[in-house]
Amino acid sequence: MVDMLSRCMRGCALLMAALLLAACSRVIVGTTQAAEADEENPPVPIAQLLIEPDRFPPQYRAAVLDDAAVDRALQDIDGIPTGYVVSPVDCTPPALWHTEAVAVEGVDSATASRLIVVVTRPVPPLVTRLDQLRRCPTFDVGQGEDAITVNVTVLPAPPVDADDAYAVEQTVTSPESERTTLTFAAQIGDARVSATWLQDPASDEADTSSLDAVFRDAVVKLRRDR
Repeated sequence: MVDMLSRCMRGCALLMAALLLAACSRVIVGTTQAAEADEENPPVPIAQLLIEPDRFPPQYRAAVLDDAAVDRALQDIDGIPTGYVVSPVDCTPPALWHTEAVAVEGVDSATASRLIVVVTRPVPPLVTRLDQLRRCPTFDVGQGEDAITVNVTVLPAPPVDADDAYAVEQTVTSPESERTTLTFAAQIGDARVSATWLQDPASDEADTSSLDAVFRDAVVKLRRDR
C-alpha cells in the first residue's frame, strides 16, 4: 500500500511539473512574439512628424530649431519665461515629463512676426490643456517691476481631421512691450501638433491665412506619417 501511494505521489508530481512547464512555454512564446512585433514596428522618430521648412509661406524664412531654441519658442508661446512663478499657480502649463518636442520656425522680417510649428509626444489628452485655458482667462507671471500679465481668449476650434483641437489667442503684456500669439492645436493619438503666429511687439492683425495653411499641412503630415 505504501509503495502504491508513493508511486501515485511521484506520478502526480510529474504531471504537475509537465503542466507547469507547458504553461511557462506558452508565456515565453507569447512574450517573444510581442517583443519581435515591437522591434518590427518601432515608433516613427518624432523629427519625421514635423512639417518641412519649405512648406512655410515664402515670406516666412523657416528652419528647424535646435533643442535650446525649442525651449525658448515654447516659453514664447506660453508667455512664461523659465523660472517665473505663475499666479494663480493652477494656471501654470503642466510639465510634460518624458515628452519629446521638435519645432520649426519661420520669421517674416518685414513685419517682425513669426510662425512656429511644434510637435510633442507623448502628451495627455488635449482637453486637459483646453480646460486649463478656459479656467485661466488672465494670470500673472513673476512679481514686482518685471511682472507679466497674460490674457487668454479661447476661440472656436479649427475644423481639422484630428481627435481633438482648439484655438487660443493670448496677449502677453510686460513693462517693456506687448506680444500677441494665436495658436491652433490638434491631437492625434498620443501626439500633439500646434501652429502659432507670434508678433512682438504687437502691431498688426494676425496673419491667420498663413497660420491656417501651415497648421493644416502640419496636421495632415502628423496623421499620415505617425
